[in-house]
Amino acid sequence: MRIAVLVKQVPRVEEMALDDSGRLRRDGVDLEMNAYCRRAVSKGVEIATASGGTCVVFTLGPTSAEDVLREAVAWGADAGILVSDPAFAGSDTLATARALAAALAADRPWDLILLGRNSIDADTGQVGPELAELLDLPFVAGVRELHLDGRAGQALCEYDDTWRTVTFRLPAVVSVAERLTNPCKAPPEDQANVPPERLRLLSAAQLGAGPWGTAASRAFST
Repeated sequence: MRIAVLVKQVPRVEEMALDDSGRLRRDGVDLEMNAYCRRAVSKGVEIATASGGTCVVFTLGPTSAEDVLREAVAWGADAGILVSDPAFAGSDTLATARALAAALAADRPWDLILLGRNSIDADTGQVGPELAELLDLPFVAGVRELHLDGRAGQALCEYDDTWRTVTFRLPAVVSVAERLTNPCKAPPEDQANVPPERLRLLSAAQLGAGPWGTAASRAFST
């Protein structure tokens, strides 16, 4: 199976603070992979290994976000793709989903796209369903248990006050809950030993004319 995993680099919880413009401060603070994304990477590597397939991890962010890709590859992912360009600055969740959808479409087809239920910095959970809509794929949210059988999937999903078992067909976009599996956590020395050819950069120009960033964000367009 060809598995794509989307991850996000976020500030460590204890260092989260807003700057003078009201945006989350990222300069001069320790950054790490979002906690839910760690589960997505772990499950993606697990499925790819069991099926004899591949797991490729994507992130949208500045050049520093390459660190989360290094950790994912050190954990067992086959490759990491950094979607990075000044043109992506100011992206809201919709613009982020548009850029990631373009990156995924450039390397399709995918059997399964995994991502965290939400990021701990913004906590919106919007990118997953937006991405699924843009790619015209089913979306399964908050997956606590996941079982795949050929092109069919079954998931136990957790919601605020209930559980639900759903069935779906592949390909699909799936957001994972915290207890789906153990998180990926690779030691620094393993991350440092990731070969550079396992990492790749995608620029805005490589993804097309856009619009990207602020121009693609809902607040700007409306």
